[in-house]
Amino acid sequence: MQQSPLNFPFGATQNKLNLTVPTVVKASAGNVGVVVVNTAGSTAGGIYDTTTTGGAAPGTLVAAVEAAGVYNLAGFACLSGIVFVPGTGMVASISYS
Repeated sequence: MQQSPLNFPFGATQNKLNLTVPTVVKASAGNVGVVVVNTAGSTAGGIYDTTTTGGAAPGTLVAAVEAAGVYNLAGFACLSGIVFVPGTGMVASISYS
């Protein structure tokens, strides 16, 4: 199947932009596409497989995001939900489905 550079093979169809506070990205199972850290924080942030910001804990951590840049999670499946917790001073955007 031919794909253009704008087609995401994992089907990310949504995004949340300029996140600066802990955010429930999706409160049900989904897939994380790309995390773009626009402004690095003084501490690391993270993607969590949970349904609430209170559920963000080491046991639900999917990926840590530290420096400015692009983190391609290639459609990583979160079975409960998707929560993003930015590091202190971090600004980031996330694509998901």
